[in-house]
Amino acid sequence: MPDKYIKTLVLSGSLAPWQLLIMLATWSWYGHCHFITSDDTIIDANGLHGGVKERKLSKPWFGWETHYDLTKTFPKAILRMLYEKAVSQIGKPYDWSWIAGFLINNRSWQKQTAWVCFEYAAWVLARNLHVDKNLARITGRQLSRICKVNLSLADEK
Repeated sequence: MPDKYIKTLVLSGSLAPWQLLIMLATWSWYGHCHFITSDDTIIDANGLHGGVKERKLSKPWFGWETHYDLTKTFPKAILRMLYEKAVSQIGKPYDWSWIAGFLINNRSWQKQTAWVCFEYAAWVLARNLHVDKNLARITGRQLSRICKVNLSLADEK
């Protein structure tokens, strides 16, 4: 794999029922997030796609998105390491217990057995963004706040 790295973190939301449910439960504008790589593939943890996968960038998203350009914050060597960390989790299942975690607050978002998108992204970026490891879970709202403090927005296209 020649010089592949993560270039963008995308936080997104839409009016799809599952997105609305997540956004309402977490008090967030975002119901999903994913990474975009240097060769325009997506890496994310997604219940609809069966967990952590890398796949081709698909048709345009019908909703709203905030793009954080990681190339403005990190050198390419770090971006390559982030890619390696992200793909190390490919094949892990989606963490459906995350939903139950809102009722039972005794789970660790850092446990590497299954992932929900926000916790997966936070885990990949944790060392470089100083994510609080004492949090019981990471939501779109929390990840958005972490990104606003630490990352640069991508230029408008």
